[in-house]
Amino acid sequence: RGLSNGFVDAEHASQQRFTLRVTVWSGNLDDARFVVGNLLRLRAIEKVDLWNGVLCGSCHREDIEVIDDTHLIGLGMQENAAAP
Repeated sequence: RGLSNGFVDAEHASQQRFTLRVTVWSGNLDDARFVVGNLLRLRAIEKVDLWNGVLCGSCHREDIEVIDDTHLIGLGMQENAAAP
């Protein structure tokens, strides 16, 4: 039962939207993923903490992918809901 609860919680959490300030390891500012307004899926976030009221963490660039319109529809989100 504990494992199935973890599964449900993880799936539920994957459908939540929130703002997270992330330091990207091995990042490149010319990478097309890092364009203002892109919704990103971060697979592995480390060192998560609150800093001056902002949720922060760090992630390696290989663990980041852009969520496109197809992913938004799969998550039950409308395209115009992508902007905060």
